[in-house]
Amino acid sequence: MGERVYYSERYDNTWNGRDLSFGTYFYTLRNECIDRPISGAVHLMK
Repeated sequence: MGERVYYSERYDNTWNGRDLSFGTYFYTLRNECIDRPISGAVHLMK
């Protein structure tokens, strides 16, 4: 498992990855309205 690079209780669409290196980052979304976590990847290009 990797290192957490971003966390938010209430995401407001302002994350831009500015302090991260280019590459592929994986995410997991959890919410009380969703019955299972949603996972995927973000490809950060600079």
